[in-house]
Amino acid sequence: MRHISASKIDPSNKCIKAVFCVRNEKFRLPFFLDYYRKLGVKEFFAIDNESTDDTQAYLLNQNDVHVFHTTQAYKSSNAGRDWTTEIANKYCEGDWCLTLDVDEFFVFPYMEHVDLTTMVSYLDTFGYQGVFSIFLDFYSNRLLSETHYAENASPFDVCEYFDSPESYSCYEREIFPHIEIKGGPRQRVFWAGEEDPKVGPSMRKLVLIKWQKGFTYTHSTHSCTPLKLADVTGAIAHFKFLSHFAQYAKEEVKRNARIANSIDWKVYAKVLDTSDVCFYSDGTSLKYENSKSLLKANVISASINYADYCLHGLNDTAKRSKTSASGKSSEYKQGAIKSSSREFSEDALVGYNQVVKLWSAISSFSGTSTPEGGDIQSLTRFERDVSIAANSGLWRLSYPLRKFASKLGLTDQRSLTEENFYNQNLHARFTFIYKSIWWDLLGPLRVIEKVIRRIRRKSN
Repeated sequence: MRHISASKIDPSNKCIKAVFCVRNEKFRLPFFLDYYRKLGVKEFFAIDNESTDDTQAYLLNQNDVHVFHTTQAYKSSNAGRDWTTEIANKYCEGDWCLTLDVDEFFVFPYMEHVDLTTMVSYLDTFGYQGVFSIFLDFYSNRLLSETHYAENASPFDVCEYFDSPESYSCYEREIFPHIEIKGGPRQRVFWAGEEDPKVGPSMRKLVLIKWQKGFTYTHSTHSCTPLKLADVTGAIAHFKFLSHFAQYAKEEVKRNARIANSIDWKVYAKVLDTSDVCFYSDGTSLKYENSKSLLKANVISASINYADYCLHGLNDTAKRSKTSASGKSSEYKQGAIKSSSREFSEDALVGYNQVVKLWSAISSFSGTSTPEGGDIQSLTRFERDVSIAANSGLWRLSYPLRKFASKLGLTDQRSLTEENFYNQNLHARFTFIYKSIWWDLLGPLRVIEKVIRRIRRKSN
């Protein structure tokens, strides 16, 4: 890669940064850059891969964009991630970094009220290193050939719909973040009739990362080396399905520069060669208005901690109005996602909305090396065990001992009180119950309790 812009790069400039690859997509760039500038991105690193339109010239005229150029094939660069990783390692270490394509727009809870600066401040406060997001295809309610996009327009106005969570399925993967997502409009249209629910592209992404050397993406931005994921999830609003897409798919198949021998693109081109598709489906398609649309649909999630943190970041007018602030807090908490005690079958696929409800548990164990970290089955087992313990007679009877142990600083979660116990994520509740000294002291009583339960079961 060659740095071709006149701008000088100062790696010590600490701010939110974005790195992206681009090829012949000048028509997308004005809105793309403006969108992320408004969110709080201060520096952009663009990697132009042999554009033949005005992409390069446009980028060179942007004061906050550092432009690089490469002639290397996209396929041989791990779908561009070798390029973006090289840039991020050199210029983004210690910064929050978005790794993107120019048809991708990060959507996160309450973004209409707070920007990315507030969000990453929250992530830093609690030591999180990244945000898990669903890769959410957007589309119109018209035929693909009629879905026209004009430069400078908002793609959200052109493609207003997304699939409900029931359209997606999740299953476990051996690679981080251990949860794979499949489905959505692409699977409905391009893989219609397929019996295997795991066909089609991966619909998960991790684009917002606190960049550290040693971190790497392992398959585009769909998977990466382990890190501590936040208790808030986002969506990558993806605007692929515009009127030019059928022709674009043919060109990509001919160019054959995509990974896996462009197999997905061959499917797109084959279907679109014989039909003009419409992705809209009654009962499945939901209309997007703002981030609250995704929160209400359980497509993205927000913990109570995050909601409260955002509340404090609202404008001064909202802060001065106790009534307004109280209303916002109530509204946010109603939309906050708590852990679910739902059981998961080891064989069946899991609906995406179920995974979102369990996310506060999953995120707490992500990237850890503890024996209890990892798969969905383990997490649901811990959820069940914590629920049983927290509702037992022994828990209620031991309240004075817990208060005494807390005063002595003997509990691992000293900031966790009885009043806020049920608002905490699974990891915090698990630690409070099973890793505090009071639990060890109650060992003899737990033995007695188990004996009594066994006797009762036998008598019944």
